[in-house]
Amino acid sequence: MGIVDHASFAGSDHLAFVTGEFVTCEDGLSNMLKALLEGGLDITAVHNGLTTEEPRLIFVRFQGIAPALDLAKAVRSALDLQSGPFACPQ
Repeated sequence: MGIVDHASFAGSDHLAFVTGEFVTCEDGLSNMLKALLEGGLDITAVHNGLTTEEPRLIFVRFQGIAPALDLAKAVRSALDLQSGPFACPQ
C-alpha cells in the first residue's frame, strides 16, 4: 500500500481548473496550507484516514480556477515542500 500526491488539470491556458490532494506530516501542515493559499488555491478538506501511522500523515485536498501557469506554480510551491525541511522522515 502506498500514498500518492496528485493534481489534475483541465481547461485551457487562459482559464484552467485544478483539483488534487497532497499528503504531509503534521509538522509540515501549516506550511502546506500556507503555500496552497498563497498560490490562490482553495483548501477543500484536511483529514487523516489512517490509524497508528508514525509519523502522523495529514491529507490536504485543494482546488482552484485561474490561468494554467498560475495554478501550476501554486501546485509546485506546495509540492516542493515534500522534499524540504518539513518532509516526512523515511
